[in-house]
Amino acid sequence: MAAHSTRSPLPPGQVSLSRSRIHSGPGTLTLDVPWPLLPLSIPAHWQAVPHTLTDLRRTPSDTVGATKHFQQVIASWYHVPLICESSGAAMTSTRPDSSEYLPYFSRYIDLVPAGDIVEILAAHAVSTPAVLEGLTLAQAAVRYAPDKWSVRQVIGHLSDTERVFAYRALRVARQEPAPAEGFDAPGWMQAAHFDRRDIPDLVAEWRSVRAASLNLFRSLTPPAWGRTGMANGHPISVQALAYIIAGHELHHLALLQRSYGVIGET
Repeated sequence: MAAHSTRSPLPPGQVSLSRSRIHSGPGTLTLDVPWPLLPLSIPAHWQAVPHTLTDLRRTPSDTVGATKHFQQVIASWYHVPLICESSGAAMTSTRPDSSEYLPYFSRYIDLVPAGDIVEILAAHAVSTPAVLEGLTLAQAAVRYAPDKWSVRQVIGHLSDTERVFAYRALRVARQEPAPAEGFDAPGWMQAAHFDRRDIPDLVAEWRSVRAASLNLFRSLTPPAWGRTGMANGHPISVQALAYIIAGHELHHLALLQRSYGVIGET
């Protein structure tokens, strides 16, 4: 890889990744790379910041890994989300700051691995049904204590809760001024009758809920990702809500493994 850089701040302007080169202004930053990169650009109105090429020395050898790595490095230099020109979709790989959510939600957000949150949600849309669809009728009825939800109820709860959090994200992204109300999860559970339904039906519903969430998050612009609104009497950001959805799912999958004992390690 040949590279030329300067430690002075990059001038505001178009930064593009396409085919085999990365350019940022005449003579400012040019990188020759041996992989075809996904077309990507950072709009001119975002202010550039000083940078180094240190992270580029850790580039993965595979094409997909290299593409993602370069995108993340460029994003970190500019402190901005990424825009994929091929689809127009905004991507964010920045974890929400603790000021963007109640401390309570750390139990979920801390479970989410590093990476682009939309890609993580999309990966879960495949991996989670693969785990849940194999449960037997006996496993579906398991409760690890008399006062705890059954496995069927846990799956139904995942759908209900994701709907709520995705709707909150929609309200905040659309700049709805009225705060969103809270919801009573135990009360909803009593009215839902999830134990009357079979596992394939519950998993199919969860799939459709996740698909709707992904459509929403993939459509958001970078400004929308950064917006903060009020829900249940407290500030919450769009980005934090996406992480909460992913972490809440991981939290309950861990319970199904450790406390219920119905699934293996995920």
